[in-house]
Amino acid sequence: MGCCKSEPDVLKIEFTNLMNSGCRHRKDAIHDLYDKIVEADRVDSVFSAVDEKQRTAFHLACENGHIYMLEWAIARWTFHEREMPLEVPDFNGYSPLISAC
Repeated sequence: MGCCKSEPDVLKIEFTNLMNSGCRHRKDAIHDLYDKIVEADRVDSVFSAVDEKQRTAFHLACENGHIYMLEWAIARWTFHEREMPLEVPDFNGYSPLISAC
């Protein structure tokens, strides 16, 4: 068996990619992925994951103007009674909402 390098977190990668791309034409994809995230009991870790620039998926969706993705994510996050990470700063100190400007 191999040592050392951990497996990439597929759910985090898929979630971040969908939030970044907006997937207007692939709404089923985000709903299917969400079901996998819930089934794996990973809502907190996936929704709050950051990339190398300390950006959350919410930063990416705001930067790219993906309103549907934001509405969708806020509704799901609220459903799970979690506080939205909308004030989490990236490496520049910008929150997701500032990134939208």
